[in-house]
Amino acid sequence: VIDLEGDIDRDVPTVPNNLVYVYFPFDDDQLPDLVKLHALGKLAAEMIRHGRAVLIHCSMGFNRSPLMAGVTFTHLGLTGAQALER
Repeated sequence: VIDLEGDIDRDVPTVPNNLVYVYFPFDDDQLPDLVKLHALGKLAAEMIRHGRAVLIHCSMGFNRSPLMAGVTFTHLGLTGAQALER
């Protein structure tokens, strides 16, 4: 789970070695730290390559989560245009 909204999710499972939960909120009106953004994109891409499910979410799904998904897609080998189309 990559959580991009302002509050930590309620009832996050605490079973050992079961869930990777990353809390990385940022404001919609400015770009986040790009080093961190791309590091998370690489992590998500690697999880997907190994058949793991990845959930990226924010509050509304208009800005932050699509940005994170697009970065993830580019780390999976898509061009920026292909990531945007997808």
